[in-house]
Amino acid sequence: MMQTGTAASPDALSRELARERIQGAHRINWLRFCGVSAFFALFLLLGGALRLPAWTGNLGLFAAYWTVTCVLFVTARRSDRVARFGTLAIALLDVPVVFLLQWKTFPTSPSVSGVAGFTVGVYVLLVLLAALSLENGYIVFTAAIAVVFEILLQYLADVSVGAMVSTAILLGLTAAACSFARLRLIALSERLDRDIAEQQRAEGALRQAERAAALADLGWQLSGILDPTAVAQCTVEGIARLLAAKTGVLFRLDPDRGGLVSVAASGSFQGCFPQGTVLVTGAGAVGRAAAEERPVTTPDVLADPNISLPPDLRERMLQAEFRAMVAVPLRVRGAVVGALGIGDLPGRVFTADEVHFAQVFADHAALFFENARLYAELEAHLRQLESSQEQLVQAGKLAALGQLVSGVAHEINNPLTVIMGYAQMLSMSVSDPNAQQNVRRILDSAGRAAKIVRNLQTFGHQRPPELAWVDLRDVITRVLALREDGLRVKGIALTRELPAGVPAVHGDAAQLEQVILNLVLNAEQALQGRPAAPEIAVRLSAAGRSVRVTVSDTGPGIPPDVLPRVFDPFFTTKPVGQGTGLGLSICYSIVGSHHGRLVADNRPGGGATFLVELPGHPDGTAAIPAAAPSARTPLRRGSVLVIDDEEDVAGMLRDLLEEIGLAVQVVTDAEAGWRRMTAEGATFDVVTLDLRMPGLSGQALYERLAAHDPTLAGTVIFVTGDIVDAETRRFLQQTGQPLLTKPFTLEALSGVLGPFLGRVSSTV
Repeated sequence: MMQTGTAASPDALSRELARERIQGAHRINWLRFCGVSAFFALFLLLGGALRLPAWTGNLGLFAAYWTVTCVLFVTARRSDRVARFGTLAIALLDVPVVFLLQWKTFPTSPSVSGVAGFTVGVYVLLVLLAALSLENGYIVFTAAIAVVFEILLQYLADVSVGAMVSTAILLGLTAAACSFARLRLIALSERLDRDIAEQQRAEGALRQAERAAALADLGWQLSGILDPTAVAQCTVEGIARLLAAKTGVLFRLDPDRGGLVSVAASGSFQGCFPQGTVLVTGAGAVGRAAAEERPVTTPDVLADPNISLPPDLRERMLQAEFRAMVAVPLRVRGAVVGALGIGDLPGRVFTADEVHFAQVFADHAALFFENARLYAELEAHLRQLESSQEQLVQAGKLAALGQLVSGVAHEINNPLTVIMGYAQMLSMSVSDPNAQQNVRRILDSAGRAAKIVRNLQTFGHQRPPELAWVDLRDVITRVLALREDGLRVKGIALTRELPAGVPAVHGDAAQLEQVILNLVLNAEQALQGRPAAPEIAVRLSAAGRSVRVTVSDTGPGIPPDVLPRVFDPFFTTKPVGQGTGLGLSICYSIVGSHHGRLVADNRPGGGATFLVELPGHPDGTAAIPAAAPSARTPLRRGSVLVIDDEEDVAGMLRDLLEEIGLAVQVVTDAEAGWRRMTAEGATFDVVTLDLRMPGLSGQALYERLAAHDPTLAGTVIFVTGDIVDAETRRFLQQTGQPLLTKPFTLEALSGVLGPFLGRVSSTV
């Protein structure tokens, strides 16, 4: 009979009937062989062993008949085409042989008519046997041949005409019954086939409706998900459920990582293919589907010779145990962006319909996945843009702060210059020890104020790195000088441990100051609102060939979930508008550029500790202590022109220069200085020129002098309170002229005058 999975079509039915006829022919040949063999054995017993007259005479004929039957049976088993002629052998061989056997028994039979009547039953059986062929022509042909030979046999046996007619009617009815049965069987088969096909169509339509509903449901679910990982997870779980599979995995194509990268998995694949697993394109069913851009199916991926499995992938599949696979590429606008794999127990064969559905499902899911990925990228770019805008705002603020610091430094340095200058002159004229001590206090305070201004200038302006061997004690001291007053006001105790003998480090002092200052500010902010004993400790130590600086606080510490991210750019726990998340990241970058490391950790007793570790001097050499102030340089007598718009500064400088025996003239603007220097007969050994003046600036005046008289321009000593400006530094480097930075000491002044006024053997 037909298989239930056959579609309802004339061709399919014809093929099924042809297969059934072949099987019927084999059955007929088998039954003929068994029947003839049984009768041959009976002939051997009765005719050969018992020597019964009726059987002995037919033994030779039956032996030939059995031989022909065996040859036909063996040949038919090897060829379906020969097997179909087994039914013809019934009519062309079996019927005549039966006739001959019965006819030859007439002389020894007591009832000839009885023998002829027995033959009718044999012919009926032969017609029934021919009906197994399901060939109507074979049935009718066998019945017709049987009627002819039976009537002939009955004629020879002197049977009545009525008996002959009855025989013809019996065999005819037998043939008609067999033909009708065959017709009903074929009709029933066709009806069953139509019913099965209709049921299959209904089931297929139901599956299509269910899958269409599932796709619509998936689309509705995925439309509200903007996380690519969540979209991928929903996809693998959905396709595994719809195909009644055990597990699934989704890979994203990532050329930068050299192949496919797992994004999501369900079932046992979650443990075998965790997120981030890299699969080489072309490896496994999934890799092959991505490489060849077509679906790939296999009932057992481990046993399929067409699928390449590297050792690590084979081990993963052994662990998963779900080796029947269907893999389809993920395509977006014709380009492969990944691949989807569905796994089940070994031996399952995914149908063409299931493979097609998996591909349609994957194409829909790929659009959602790609849209979610693009949205995530857009959101990341938007965050980056917002951060960049905030950085620009901060950069603008810093630039404005730099301008402010530069102006403030100039304004503060001028009165500091006056204070320090007159204090030094006062120290040379008083002899009372108490007065000397008070003057020294004035000088120390002014020097401290000058140092604070210089530090502000350093932090307020960017400048190119200046690498040198740096004493970290000096760096830390300068930083703490900026914050110790503020910490004291807030009630925060400051502990410092700066032992001598710590090796020097090779780096940029200003950048290292920035690192230490940021760490101190970070600790200070962590202590805001702390009720009891807030403290910041800064410690310097040597560890082998490394130098360590630790900045610790007694604050709340760093939450465990935040600790791994404290150095990430733009990461901050501060409220919006109170931090950019760049401070610690910049510190980390600076320390890294100095071949060191920056580590954050929590203190056992509470609070946080930041460790800066830098490579020390290879010989363990400690930093060279700052040189003691040099003695005042002896000078010969000479003439000096002072050009400065600040009358107090100009007056102090005049008094100080006259105090050391020089002839001094003062002008308070650059135009007046130009006229004084270019006047007929005017000669000056030295010209002190303030860079920042209203109207004609010191820089413009120098350029005019250089164009007019280079020799006269060569007598200029620049005086300024702001040298961190990049343009100013470039100008000073180009001129090569000496510089006197406000506020200055008498020793510094005499040192810069030395090359112009020569040296004498005695102190002035």
